[in-house]
Amino acid sequence: QYVDYLERHYGRYVVIVFDDYCNGPTIKDQEHRRRALKCAPDIILDAANIAYRDQGAFLGNERNKCAFISLLSSRFQSVGYIVQQAVDDADTLVAKVALELAAAQHIVSVIASDTDILVLLLAHYKSEMFDIYMYSHPSQRVNSIRSIAEALGPSIVSRLLLIHAISGCDTTSCLFGHGKISVYKRLSKARDIQPLVDTLQSSKASHEEVMHAGCA
Repeated sequence: QYVDYLERHYGRYVVIVFDDYCNGPTIKDQEHRRRALKCAPDIILDAANIAYRDQGAFLGNERNKCAFISLLSSRFQSVGYIVQQAVDDADTLVAKVALELAAAQHIVSVIASDTDILVLLLAHYKSEMFDIYMYSHPSQRVNSIRSIAEALGPSIVSRLLLIHAISGCDTTSCLFGHGKISVYKRLSKARDIQPLVDTLQSSKASHEEVMHAGCA
């Protein structure tokens, strides 16, 4: 059923990217537990078995999810699809694969509904790349990363990662009373904060430098 769905809606030239739930603790574990309202017991998976009746509860158990991803990956690869699995969370890998294809002069469609992926694509997109289109389902509205980046402008795009982190994402808590729109409006209009933004978004900044920039 999954293979047929992919072929019907997306064709054969598809890269499938999975999260990895099998390698111990990750920074998103608490968020995954919060979302799992109910959890099924461990299920012995086999391709010939009937699917478990409650998908939400089934996927709420990470051991079930890990086994199911392994089963799907094997099946997709056996019929010729490219499958990649992230070391932990897949958002960064999805964005990386899409950006690399766009840089290699391919028009790319990303099927995802995750705000983290949208922000990553916008923050790292370059004007010389081919366009990337993002949508959550074939029937949903298509968003052009190039068009959104041009509409926002380079000064806003350069601050998106910080805006997203401060306003709450999968790995950070939001500031009380400040949602995404509030933080976006404040930081997009703030003057003379670009050096602080650069520090907070730098992988080379020390903890002390990040602390002082965050407080400022």
